[in-house]
Amino acid sequence: QLMKGLQDQQGELAKTQQQLSSGKKIIRSSDNPIATSAILSLNQSITMMDKYQTNIDFLDSRLSLEETVLSQEFEVLTQIKELVIRANSGSMGMNDKESTAQTIQDYVKNMAELANTKDSSGEFLFSGYKAETKPFVEVNGNFNYLGDSGTRFLQTGLSSKIQSSDSGDIFSISDKNTG
Repeated sequence: QLMKGLQDQQGELAKTQQQLSSGKKIIRSSDNPIATSAILSLNQSITMMDKYQTNIDFLDSRLSLEETVLSQEFEVLTQIKELVIRANSGSMGMNDKESTAQTIQDYVKNMAELANTKDSSGEFLFSGYKAETKPFVEVNGNFNYLGDSGTRFLQTGLSSKIQSSDSGDIFSISDKNTG
């Protein structure tokens, strides 16, 4: 009995030393099945929280870039508006109007370049679901939209999603009288 008691104590000592060296109270799942289950559940929760945080960081970066691009687009539109008003005022000669028209065409190309901006992962901001497709392509002086009207979302919490992309539809101009 003494030998069995010593062996049991030696086993307990080895277990305690293993716990101390690993920094973990539970070495094997059989040490405490209930606590092991709780630990696994917590580890899964931590993994999900890390994924949510990664998504939030990505969204912050992407949406900041999108905001910058849209702000630049607005500035270019304002410049075009000023040129059109000046050209329609009647104070410009034909050469000035032709020069203004060329400037406006350059501004439109600049807007298309802005609308074709890529994010840090190389995806186009305004292609909808077609993130790898360049959204605006010039064909014979006109710009065609090659993306789609889809919008993607990223999971940012257990029950929350945030829109992570826009389609090029945000650049479409429609006549309010025709719908």
